[in-house]
Amino acid sequence: MTLSESDTTPGSLNTITLGFQPSVNIDAGYTVVIAGLLHSQTATTALLTISGGDASRFAADDGAGTVTGGKGNWDQASGTLTLTVAVGQTIPSDSVTTLTFELLNPASAPPTAAVVPPTIAAPNSIAPAPMATAVLGAGGGGAAGTPSGSGAPLRASASCYTLADADRQ
Repeated sequence: MTLSESDTTPGSLNTITLGFQPSVNIDAGYTVVIAGLLHSQTATTALLTISGGDASRFAADDGAGTVTGGKGNWDQASGTLTLTVAVGQTIPSDSVTTLTFELLNPASAPPTAAVVPPTIAAPNSIAPAPMATAVLGAGGGGAAGTPSGSGAPLRASASCYTLADADRQ
C-alpha cells in the first residue's frame, strides 16, 4: 500500500493519494475501508469525491437511494473512508488500484498520543502485509515509508495493512 499527501499545512486542503493491490479480486458490492485518518476537519458525508484513475470502480449511496459513482462514505469522528465497489466493477488483484480524495487538515497538530495505525479492510481474510510508516500531515508531503516529522495534522501512522472479512452491502 502507498499513501501520500499534497499539503501538510494545518488547516489546508490535503489531497491524499492511495494505492493498493489486494491479494484477491474484490467484487461489486463489497467494501474497502480505509481507517485511521483521524483529526481531519472534513465533515462527515455520504458522498466524498474520489478521483484518480480507478475512482469509477467505486460508488456511494446518498442515504436516499441514489447511487453516485466516484464517491465514498467519509466519517469524520472515526477517520474512516468506506468505498463500495460499484455494480459491474471489480478491484483486481493483478494491478494496483489508485485513487485520491481530499481532506481538510486540522487547524493545529494533534497530540503525539493521537497516532492511530491506518488499516485497509476488504473481503476475504488475508494475513497482514508489511508497510512502511506513513505520517500524513507532517512537513514535506511524506509518502509511505518516508515519514516527514512529528506534529502531523492527520497523524496516520502504520506498520501494516490488513484485508479482512467485510459484509456485502
